[in-house]
Amino acid sequence: MPISSRSKVKIFVYILSITLVIGFGIFAFRGLLFPPAITILNISDGMHVPAGVVRVEGVSKRVEALFVQGKQITRSLEGDFEVEVAVFPPYTIIEIEARNIFNKKIHKTIRLSVE
Repeated sequence: MPISSRSKVKIFVYILSITLVIGFGIFAFRGLLFPPAITILNISDGMHVPAGVVRVEGVSKRVEALFVQGKQITRSLEGDFEVEVAVFPPYTIIEIEARNIFNKKIHKTIRLSVE
């Protein structure tokens, strides 16, 4: 028995509706599904730097609060941030932590050799 064109349209609408609901669910709960992300652009772990002040630049995604050395810092609407950190010989450890609205955390540690 062939399927009528009206039945084909109903099946298509049901499949489309289910796909949209699942897609919206993933979008709405992406904070639960995916943890926050931090990308540091200008320095890396183990890098040698001169004593003084180092600028830390990076990008954050899915972040509600961002902390560098325990102090909350502000970000642009796109998630870009930059902060200056004092570094002292012989080495300095920079701690970066990000939290999303569901209190999921990511922690990065950057160890710098200071000359």
